[in-house]
Amino acid sequence: MDGSAVIGFPISLCTVQGNILQSFFECQLRGLRHSCKWLTDLLWSLNLPIISNPDSVFSSSNVYQSIPPDKLTTFLLARSCFDTQEYDHCAEILSHNFEKPIHDNPKHFIDKYGHVYYFLYIYSRYMACEKRRANDSVESRLVLKQDEETKSSCISMAKCNKELLSIKCEIEPYTNNINLSNEIRTVNKIGDSFLLYVHSLICLRLGIKETAASLLVQAINLNFYLWPAWYELVDLIENKEKMNCLNLPTDDECWMRYFFEAKVFLKLHEGERALEILLKLSESGFSRSHNLQAEIGLAYNELRAMELAKKQFKQHGLSVSTKNSVALLGADPFGFISE
Repeated sequence: MDGSAVIGFPISLCTVQGNILQSFFECQLRGLRHSCKWLTDLLWSLNLPIISNPDSVFSSSNVYQSIPPDKLTTFLLARSCFDTQEYDHCAEILSHNFEKPIHDNPKHFIDKYGHVYYFLYIYSRYMACEKRRANDSVESRLVLKQDEETKSSCISMAKCNKELLSIKCEIEPYTNNINLSNEIRTVNKIGDSFLLYVHSLICLRLGIKETAASLLVQAINLNFYLWPAWYELVDLIENKEKMNCLNLPTDDECWMRYFFEAKVFLKLHEGERALEILLKLSESGFSRSHNLQAEIGLAYNELRAMELAKKQFKQHGLSVSTKNSVALLGADPFGFISE
């Protein structure tokens, strides 16, 4: 803001590229579409050539090796159902012909079928519940009177919460025993981090926020580059003291924390702190990121620097006259959009 030169963070872009690629394929495998979009925006912003290596862990074909060969076709069919929002069907396919209920021993199930398979089974059931909740809400508004709608909504909420509690009880015996030691991060730890993440989503929907925050922090400490966990954690931070109390990784390699902190400061209306981090990230090699540049515009807006904000949006093709920009920014700071 004062015109002084901005010095970027000491980040190795080649290392970042590897981190993003692995995280992208892990998220893509599990159907976490929004995180994939955010990651690819960053990947594109780096503007680095990707060195092809058939043995690389960043190869999409190698990521699929985490699925047992005899279950791969079943998994792919289930994933196709997940992609078309047939969440109940997805879970049914994954659970077909099991010798005994999965919830009897999740560790045994994971040992036999793998982390990814189990994650999709849990996540698809969570998403099925969310879809039913949303559909019931829309249907109630369309066909019921106000009093009837309220009653129907409460019944629907209770039913969904009962389903979520059941899923929570299933996954807890496993996540409660995850080892959080500081050993070298293995494939199992990456898999465990995603299970902690989906457990946190269930707790969030049930309103158990403290537990959700704890699970997200555990997930991040196992997997520094688990962006969906960082993203969900932002909404749970109510003040700087809360953020400072969290046992988040501070290692130099944990570059995602900068993006997380910028989002937190924007949420807390501390535009100057957010802008400082965002400008440093821009100078660190992420200047082409649409999401980053949009947040810089929001930071200027938070500081009431309206001309700079408008210039920022226009300079980076973030036209405030289109609904696509509103979707990207998650806000309409200038009130230019009307329904």
